[in-house]
Amino acid sequence: MAPLLADQRFALVSEASHLLRAMRFFEAEGVHPVAAPAMWLSRADSDWRVEAGAELESERAFHEGLGQLWQRARE
Repeated sequence: MAPLLADQRFALVSEASHLLRAMRFFEAEGVHPVAAPAMWLSRADSDWRVEAGAELESERAFHEGLGQLWQRARE
């Protein structure tokens, strides 16, 4: 796919939490997409209270951190 996209401008639409890792995969193949984050999980009205969904968000952040470590180890 990289030869088809090498000279093209295109948007890489991915979940905001793992867009950095997705961009690195594309750039490693020599293509340079424009980042287009989707599905932001932050809220403007955060008041630091514990909520039921907080565990899921923490798990997602931990999973993404592990993914970034794995990606860097492979470079």
